[in-house]
Amino acid sequence: MPQTSAPDPASEPSPQHYRRPLSFVRRSNQLKPSYQRAWDAALGRELLDVPAGSRDTSVAEGFTIDWQEEFGRSHSVDSGGSLTVEIGSGSGEAVAAAAAANPHRDFIAAEVYRPGAAQLAARVRREGLTNVRVACLDAVELLDNLIPTAYLDELWIFFPDPWHKKKHNKRRLIQPSFTAKAARAMRPEGRIRLATDWPHYAVQIRRVLTESPDFANEHAGWAPRFAGRVLTDFEAKAGAAGRKSFDLTFTRVCV
Repeated sequence: MPQTSAPDPASEPSPQHYRRPLSFVRRSNQLKPSYQRAWDAALGRELLDVPAGSRDTSVAEGFTIDWQEEFGRSHSVDSGGSLTVEIGSGSGEAVAAAAAANPHRDFIAAEVYRPGAAQLAARVRREGLTNVRVACLDAVELLDNLIPTAYLDELWIFFPDPWHKKKHNKRRLIQPSFTAKAARAMRPEGRIRLATDWPHYAVQIRRVLTESPDFANEHAGWAPRFAGRVLTDFEAKAGAAGRKSFDLTFTRVCV
């Protein structure tokens, strides 16, 4: 009879993670040698070195980051500084293009998949993008623990996992509880930009944000394609498969 070892308590999720369904399931998280080298070279530089909490994608209690010190410039309204978070950056096509085109703006790319984060960090270094930091973290943990109140200018969520099976819809990132967290982190008149190629999820996203007292739709319905969103390989494949992309732009309002 096969023997199994007892679970390591340090690796077990805390009760709070059982209560909140995660919006992601990571594939194999092992780094092949080239990615491990990229990870090690970028850690503490392009790749944020964040001590983990109860999960390796969570933030240790009490840990904070001074973003002005991290980027070497202020993000205050008076200074004209700007900070954008992209959730689910993948290999970084969108955020790298945006950072290169807007050197006066700073970006945090959140990606839970370690090989993807390593690849993105290597790309940031290779392209000399000093205005990007990669966070291999759960986006909710990032917003809750590392972003000060009313600090972000923009939040980008492009093609989040649709969890298209009805029984899995509860895992979708865009829920009322998430929009409340996003609202806390965003400045008045800051923007949340979203795109998805799944019609039912697009409708849900629009409904959830429309019902939120913290956001207002900038358009009567769907937004025109955001000019700063490059056509990624992922979106091109979706288009080739006949799936249309839906864009939305909502503004943080004062209530």
